Amino acid sequence: MSIWEGILIKLLSADKDKRKEIPKLGIDEIAKEIYLKLQDSRCLIVVDGIWTIKAWESLKPVFPLCEELGSIVLLTTRNKKVALHSYRNGFIHQLRPLNDDESWTLF
Repeated sequence: MSIWEGILIKLLSADKDKRKEIPKLGIDEIAKEIYLKLQDSRCLIVVDGIWTIKAWESLKPVFPLCEELGSIVLLTTRNKKVALHSYRNGFIHQLRPLNDDESWTLF
């Protein structure tokens, strides 16, 4: 099962008939279904660990930006170029490395 199929299954958890059809769909159809399901929903989408701009660009079209509904995409990355590319007007929070004492306290 692909990541997209898993996401769509979760989004369609109440509709067993539609969930049965998912394996028959192509990746483009699954992406479209996810987009349509999220389009009219207020949601927080967390996309964790994106390493390249290409990876983000392949995922981004599936997640509608419904600012009027209050939806948000939270993207985590260790690559500042990806963060800057993802949303030009977005907020970037850069963490600093912990020092030795802070590391031991966390541990």
